[in-house]
Amino acid sequence: MTAAADRPSQSILQRARDSLRVRDWVAAEQLYRDAIVAEGTGLAHVEFAELLGARERYGEALRQLTAGQDAVAKSDDALLTARLHHNFAAVYRALGQRELAARFQQRALMAQPDVGPEELLAHANDALQADRLELAERLLETAFELVEPAEQPELAAELLGTLGLTRGLRREPRAGLRLVLAALRLHRDAGDVVGEICDLINLCALCEARDWLQTAERCAELALSAAQTADLPHSTERARQIRNRLRELRRLGAVAPGQN
Repeated sequence: MTAAADRPSQSILQRARDSLRVRDWVAAEQLYRDAIVAEGTGLAHVEFAELLGARERYGEALRQLTAGQDAVAKSDDALLTARLHHNFAAVYRALGQRELAARFQQRALMAQPDVGPEELLAHANDALQADRLELAERLLETAFELVEPAEQPELAAELLGTLGLTRGLRREPRAGLRLVLAALRLHRDAGDVVGEICDLINLCALCEARDWLQTAERCAELALSAAQTADLPHSTERARQIRNRLRELRRLGAVAPGQN
């Protein structure tokens, strides 16, 4: 048995991962805190940051990533370094800070030149935010060819939904809707609320692009309800803003010319 396997934090980390698999966020959070107190490895900080990011506690996630930087650097682990930068990029992307997200994604690529489907998805999301739809679609198609849906069902669903949004906005609205709806079913079957909310918001964008404002508003309502139930503050606010904007668009559309 290796020295790394003997470390006290290793068994705690495994218990935290087991808690994550059954979506026991409270238990997982406490176990990650225990692992950091026990040893404070870079891996513990990065995994805890991933949990916090998934729960949309972005400020705390950034603090954990920052706290783990020295330990990650000392580990001389290229994969862990790439993972650290990848998570910095994911948080900044969620916060709408595109330049910082792209910068950290580039650092992740430099640390780990062998790009997999998750990295391609991240680059595709950056391209989407920059309105480079053709590039995003190519990246997503490549990522989808690399992923194993049976082994990575949630990643496959996320790729499917993002590809549907990209195609729907770019050139194939009906095909895009079918892909996003398929992703929504997969996320619901897996109990992935974050993925479900993302799919509903993507449906909002596609329906609005086709001027189906009532359907778009309904999707926003569903996203808002799911986000509130799951206690996801960022998604709750985002869904509320989309719902309110669509509601206002519908109101303005109902006002006859000369009455507004």
